[in-house]
Amino acid sequence: MTKLLPSVLAEYSKRYPDIEIVLIDDNSVGVTNRLLAGEVDLALGNCHTINQADIDFTPLIADPIGVVCLKSNALTDELQNATAAQRKAGFAAGLKWQQLIEQPFIYNGTCGLLENTPAEVLNRQARYTVENITSLFSLLRHGLGITTLPKLAFPSNEPDLIWLPLLRPALTRQIGIFKRANKTISPAAQTFHKWCVEYVKQDYLL
Repeated sequence: MTKLLPSVLAEYSKRYPDIEIVLIDDNSVGVTNRLLAGEVDLALGNCHTINQADIDFTPLIADPIGVVCLKSNALTDELQNATAAQRKAGFAAGLKWQQLIEQPFIYNGTCGLLENTPAEVLNRQARYTVENITSLFSLLRHGLGITTLPKLAFPSNEPDLIWLPLLRPALTRQIGIFKRANKTISPAAQTFHKWCVEYVKQDYLL
């Protein structure tokens, strides 16, 4: 969300400079609780952890899951060597989960997206479990293992690490905007909701 939200807000503020926006950063459980309690009008996030009948979810973008490792990791060379052959044969380039088995795996909160797929074996054999994103990147930079992350969760200016597409299985998390079902929100929030959906679908490039 650190990539998507600033882009959305920058364009929204140009169009509606007089509307004040208060941002609250929280985990998925906290976001749900705040929304249901009426503390916030809208929320941006993924639908993987949301299962509430009284919340309306509007999908915005499919965020692909990939592998994060040091740029010097052997997986980078494996992907580069395979890319030319895959594209020549008309296939998209990406890693297979079997290529990750021999690497120490670091489990993070988004790895739940691997469940019920062949890649869930990576979660079972994880050497480390990390919840904090700062700690996760610290372990990765020290070469203690690899992990999987959605593309939007990976910083574009990261100097030491690289995000590599995971092709088999090809997984995504659905990012969208939430509001309480059957509840009236402020006109400003309604405007943001409508504009956010239109902007992301028409102008935002992942």
